[in-house]
Amino acid sequence: MSTIPKPFSDGTEIYLPEFPYLLPACSHPRTDDIRAESDAWVKEAMGFAMTDPREMELLLEETASLWTCLVLPTAREDRLRHLCKYTEYLSVFDNAMVDRAKIGKDPAAAQETFRRVAGILDDQADGADFAWGSVLHGLWKDMRADMPPAVWDRFMGEVRRFLAGCVHEITSRSEDRVFDYETYIEVRKDSVGMGMYFVLGEYGLGIDLTEDLRRHRELREI
Repeated sequence: MSTIPKPFSDGTEIYLPEFPYLLPACSHPRTDDIRAESDAWVKEAMGFAMTDPREMELLLEETASLWTCLVLPTAREDRLRHLCKYTEYLSVFDNAMVDRAKIGKDPAAAQETFRRVAGILDDQADGADFAWGSVLHGLWKDMRADMPPAVWDRFMGEVRRFLAGCVHEITSRSEDRVFDYETYIEVRKDSVGMGMYFVLGEYGLGIDLTEDLRRHRELREI
């Protein structure tokens, strides 16, 4: 009895479980308008990070702003506009981080860039002398003005966690190290940056869960 040959060699594929949650069934009522504004902003502000025009086309096809509108369909419109642009910024940043010809080419240089980016967010520099910083400074100043201090502190903690995870990934690639699955999942929990969005969701909705998180372990575990 003949057998069908495997399309891959043993050990070259891993099983990824299905996502336990589905995307929401609704989006923000101004999604189309917000996305158009976000796309225009990306073309104007983020071109410095993409030398090939095709990179911009592919980025816009990812529609990161649509994801933001789906995740926060009841957010305040003015804040959602800021968040969509921030999400696009992070998309470009993340792409450059994994690119060995860009931020990902040198762990030490990446660490210095990340230090300066964190300084922009923490009002320790204006970022006028490097593109990643100047764009972030222009985007972030309006967001911070509306963010309660406790929410801001938690957000900055997540930013530092995200950047540390990025350094970990860049360093491992520069040394040609390959993580096992369990290790990579732990590293990616930081470098994927989703911790920021739990906090930014509070900003978008105009709420502050800091005290609730302190009191309720179950909420922290979510």
